[in-house]
Amino acid sequence: MKYSKILLCFGALWASSAFPAPAPCDTLRVAFLTDIHVTPGNVQDSLFRVAVDEINASPCDIVIFGGDLTNLGSDAELEYVHGLISRLEKPWHAVPGNHETTWSESACTTFARIFGHDGRTAFRAGDYLFLGYASGPFMKMAMGAVRTEDLAWLAAEAAKARPGQRIVSLCHYPLNNDLTNRTEVTATLRRLDIPLTLFGHYHRAPSLFNFDSIAGIQGRALRGKSDSDAGYTLLDFWGDSVRVREKTLGAEPRTRFTIRMQDDPQTLALASDPTPPVPDYKAHAQLVLQDSATIYTGAAFYKDLVYYGTTQGVLRAYDTRRNREVWRQRFGGALYTTPLVAEGLVIAGTTTDGLRAYDARTGRERWHIDTPTPIVGQGLVDGRGSGAALYIGLGNGTMAKIAVRDGRILWRYDYGGGQSQGQPALADGKLVFGAWNGHLHCLDAATGKLGWKWTNGSKSLFLSPGNISSWTRYCLAGSISPRICRR
Repeated sequence: MKYSKILLCFGALWASSAFPAPAPCDTLRVAFLTDIHVTPGNVQDSLFRVAVDEINASPCDIVIFGGDLTNLGSDAELEYVHGLISRLEKPWHAVPGNHETTWSESACTTFARIFGHDGRTAFRAGDYLFLGYASGPFMKMAMGAVRTEDLAWLAAEAAKARPGQRIVSLCHYPLNNDLTNRTEVTATLRRLDIPLTLFGHYHRAPSLFNFDSIAGIQGRALRGKSDSDAGYTLLDFWGDSVRVREKTLGAEPRTRFTIRMQDDPQTLALASDPTPPVPDYKAHAQLVLQDSATIYTGAAFYKDLVYYGTTQGVLRAYDTRRNREVWRQRFGGALYTTPLVAEGLVIAGTTTDGLRAYDARTGRERWHIDTPTPIVGQGLVDGRGSGAALYIGLGNGTMAKIAVRDGRILWRYDYGGGQSQGQPALADGKLVFGAWNGHLHCLDAATGKLGWKWTNGSKSLFLSPGNISSWTRYCLAGSISPRICRR
């Protein structure tokens, strides 16, 4: 594509004369792509290749990706889309979206391996410092959230800004009530003097938002309402101003709006989401401890000790009566599986170190089982003494029964693929669990032999955790109609 010299050198065609025309030396041209949703062979695969060729031939300085690079977040899709992105001849940077962090078969470890970070990326371009971070949800079907440690990272990186350098936030989610900790996030950005955030998630035309006085620029998805409507967003930064243009593939860019990054009247005229009420727990609960990392596991208890895991890969034992840590174990990746306490042991599934069992009092390792893929699913313990058994998914495609005391695998059932994230249910000698392969499985608890499996026939692979709840006994009794099993 050819840009006129007048536009490039003098900025004569800007949308509003109230904004100064950028000089060539201080204009940063950004191609902003988000929600490209590439699966090998799908429509977006072809469209993205066209976009890459266009950007390579354009005067853009850098390319920024705002998440949802894939559809399923699978290892194969991540490898594939990274290969396509690597065809760019411009510097590029990317953060993950919910399609990378929610259905990740590798518990987000593959994204970190391929892209070089787990969601946090800081980069300078021109007179701007961009701070990108993940916004979840992380391995749990829920609303988005920015991890506690990521907010601390933002503060540390913002402190490194050079004099006069403006800071731009980048994440996939809008900073509104779609984030569970929205007020904490926007308060952090205001405190750090970060006036602007770039985001995606909403498959709309490029739009302007007001996030508690922080300007939000939403980039468009790659595929529009039709294949002929495919495109991306162009951002032109100069000084405190940014022009937002929509670039349909094969067409000239169209200006959507131009704003000042800070205290822009257009932004402030927009209504923010109402501030969510702050629950008052004082009459019902007492704060025991505040961790420096985010907690996505549940808690397990043994007398006065509480056990939980964090997104920084720490399994922690804390004495609630003495208000002190008793022991901790650190792993190479985040923990999503709620630890279990049985027979004096704490058993925890990890994303990098398999299944581990520790003495509940001392934290000394008693046994472990290495697994080729991360464990993200909840486990279930049944029985006592030498008969105590743990039922848990051992990563992608395997359910197992394990002797609690010594870690012997009593049986394993390989069901093909997909995590079993929800906790299995046990009744009348039958074990029932759901998996990301779209099936509900019923096994003989003693032998691991398959009794039956069921699916509702949906071809969609956007799967829930497959939790089993109170209707399980109906399934175990043989009444497995779709009406009952979908409740």
